[in-house]
Amino acid sequence: WGATQFSSAITQAFWVPHHALPCWIGILAFLRWHAGRWPLAAFLAVLPLLALWSPFALMGLMPFAALAGLASLRPWRINIDTIVLPSLSLLISMPGLLYLAAAGDSVGILPYFIETERFYLFQAIEVLPFLLPLLFTETARRTPWLLGVSAVWLLAVPFIKIGPSADFAMRASMPALAVLAYLVAAYLARMQRPTWPGLALIAALLIGSVTGLTEIVRAFRHPPASPMLCSLYHAYDQSFGQQSKTTYLAPLDRMPALISPKEPVTMVKDDAGRCWTGDWYRPTGT
Repeated sequence: WGATQFSSAITQAFWVPHHALPCWIGILAFLRWHAGRWPLAAFLAVLPLLALWSPFALMGLMPFAALAGLASLRPWRINIDTIVLPSLSLLISMPGLLYLAAAGDSVGILPYFIETERFYLFQAIEVLPFLLPLLFTETARRTPWLLGVSAVWLLAVPFIKIGPSADFAMRASMPALAVLAYLVAAYLARMQRPTWPGLALIAALLIGSVTGLTEIVRAFRHPPASPMLCSLYHAYDQSFGQQSKTTYLAPLDRMPALISPKEPVTMVKDDAGRCWTGDWYRPTGT
């Protein structure tokens, strides 16, 4: 699908655990609130801390935070703890969040163009095999908002781009995909006799599990990468030299005064001819 993808959970765990873990922790906290086992304050207090790990995780969790907040307004379950605890968490996280937000405008948020036919085919393979069967089960009646928010978010994220690549769609989709996986698992666990939605979901899981299995096989079959010799700056030049480094680096003069270092340390340029030791292993042998 070119640059558009919703990576499998196992792929995310292997390749980007720093994005995957905060997404899953945040959704677990949300589901605990949804089941009535956690107060809203506990779920909201987790969010600023997770943003330190992955801003994409926070963005992907925002629709569910909004859903939790709106749902708590109607029975007026918001109390002093709902205000104080998340505020304290935000205060603790503020220095790190200011650092991450420095020169954020240089990264940019833009609409991502995806052809209509490719979008329909993408969703038909990635989301609809799980979403459509759930619409014909009691899950759609018992948790319509939970299913609806997940569906709308998964339909929307492919059209958003932050930074030079499609990382937003790959990472910010994880919370909604986790909710969808939870709803599928919950329905199958309750199913006492075969139904066509259940059989369709099982078939989709069997087909989709191929991706995760290939990731596990790859991890055991191939050796790890060679030890690295150079810094991020040099490695980025070797691999992504045509792209701007603004996703990872910000000018010192754009740092907020509250966290800007008084005596910054200058990074010594790394002149290594290459960034790894020995021969770089290639699975194809070429």
